[in-house]
Amino acid sequence: MNSLTITEIVGRSSQGVTRPFICRADDGYLYYVKGSGAGRRALIAETLAAPIGRALGLPVPEAAPAFVPKELIAQSVRGDIDQLGSEFVFASRAEPHVKEFALAQLPYIPTDLQARVLLFDYWIQNGDRSLTEHGGNPNLLWSHGTQTLSVIDHNLAFESAGTEEMWEHHVFRHARSQWDRAFKERLTPVMDAILNRIPEYWRALPEAWTEVDTGLSLTYVQSVLGRFKSNPAAFWAGS
Repeated sequence: MNSLTITEIVGRSSQGVTRPFICRADDGYLYYVKGSGAGRRALIAETLAAPIGRALGLPVPEAAPAFVPKELIAQSVRGDIDQLGSEFVFASRAEPHVKEFALAQLPYIPTDLQARVLLFDYWIQNGDRSLTEHGGNPNLLWSHGTQTLSVIDHNLAFESAGTEEMWEHHVFRHARSQWDRAFKERLTPVMDAILNRIPEYWRALPEAWTEVDTGLSLTYVQSVLGRFKSNPAAFWAGS
């Protein structure tokens, strides 16, 4: 995870609970940025979840910690700039020409990808990707032009609350039928490799996030992600 530097505050999203800021970084790209208003725990969860998802082969946008210079904050006339804050933030690269995913796009998503997104959310205890005929919050983006999916927003990862309802409300809940023996045998080595890299991901986090007690520690993250090894039968049974 290479760190970025924010060079411009372009605006702020009107969507999402955390309403991320829209910023330009020193690599020239636009990013959705979550800062002090989101809380350190959420920033840690987002930063860890991104490489985990990408390692599972999911279309998670490029993401990394980013540094916001104090001078940039001081020059801003925004009344809500304190919710961004200076120093380190979480930045997720903005995907062009996308809209929120709708059930109408479900037939265009390969069932294996659906199954892996479902596994990802269950594994990291992210209960925040719901969508039924009654509505929901899928935290997915869809590009009509390229017919591609983007998997976003993992600030609630590593929280057991909500995961019990996942099998009823997750946007890809029906893809659980794809978790057959071949699926498990194919994904287990990948998950094992990811688990082995968690200490590396943790060390890459800004110290300002981990030097205080957020309730989210390396040991806790490893225990959450290690469920498929410590009790594989219960893990794959969804309990």
